[in-house]
Amino acid sequence: MHAAKRFASTGSGTISEYSRLIRVKVTREAKIYCNGRLCDLRRLDSLLAKAAGRHETIVYYREAPSFEASPDQMEIVDHVVAAGAPIIMGHQAPSEWGQLDWLEMLNIAGQFQLGIVPERQPYFVDLLFGDVYVIPIEASGGRIRLLLDRIDRLISGHRLVEIGPSQPDLANNYDPDRPGFYLRFAFDTGIEWASFYEPYKIPYTLQAFGHECRCELFRVLSSPECRMVARDGVPHLEFSGDPWNCAL
Repeated sequence: MHAAKRFASTGSGTISEYSRLIRVKVTREAKIYCNGRLCDLRRLDSLLAKAAGRHETIVYYREAPSFEASPDQMEIVDHVVAAGAPIIMGHQAPSEWGQLDWLEMLNIAGQFQLGIVPERQPYFVDLLFGDVYVIPIEASGGRIRLLLDRIDRLISGHRLVEIGPSQPDLANNYDPDRPGFYLRFAFDTGIEWASFYEPYKIPYTLQAFGHECRCELFRVLSSPECRMVARDGVPHLEFSGDPWNCAL
């Protein structure tokens, strides 16, 4: 939050006005990546000075932003701001991987499961109570696409595609006797990503991503425009009103 406030006064305009984007990612250990390549502060200063001279825009990402920034991370922020180039936060930047097409996640820590996959109705499972909800696309009023777009921004903001996949074969084969964090998703460009983590080996970034996905999901479920109806004994969620004015 502190970094976001500091960035609020640097630069203005819309993403479409930016000619090029220089992507700077800072890990939990304060390692610096510029456009996917590891660099030190001296190299970062040089790259950002050139970016400012070419009127390019810096996109700043901090790994697991829901956690408090460390002094070393804040020092890097000072260097980024000092460059004088326009800055936008990672979750506001356009994804270079395409538009999120589908996603399936089982977050044992967050006690929920979410599936928006091809040829199936979207669904949500409350693992704490064992309740299963179907979210019919035709009754969602466009909210499924909005939810995907929000999750798409979270994937981009956390730079998930840059994280090396962990046991992707297990991620594609859910086993109720193997608890953990299952996540797989794909973009309309054909890029796919899948990972499985045991409960006590979930990276900070994935923990934060799972928590934020849960928050976005419950914004939908807690909307006053959302109601539950039973169809053949299965709870279905239906929505009313303009999707563009919904809780998302």
